[in-house]
This record gives sequence, C-alpha cells and structure tokens, in this order.
Amino acid sequence: MLSDFAKWLPDCGYELRNASVFEKYINDPSRTEEQKLKTEIYIPLQ
Repeated sequence: MLSDFAKWLPDCGYELRNASVFEKYINDPSRTEEQKLKTEIYIPLQ
C-alpha cells in the first residue's frame, strides 16, 4: 500500500504536511481475528 501512495503523491497536486501520520484501530486486536482487523491510516496532506 505504501508503494502505491509513493507513486500517487507526486502527481496528485498535494504535498505532505509537517505533521504526524497516525493510525486509528477500528476494532480491538485482542478480540478480533487477525484477518478481520481494520485500521485507518491518516496521512496529513496540504
């Protein structure tokens, strides 16, 4: 996925902001099977 992002970013018209990337876990890893885990990744752009 990150390689797709690296290919997309130079041509998208946006640039990275000077802010932290963060992850939001949608379900609980201690109660969810690994293949069903969902995570949102937030990448600050400007």
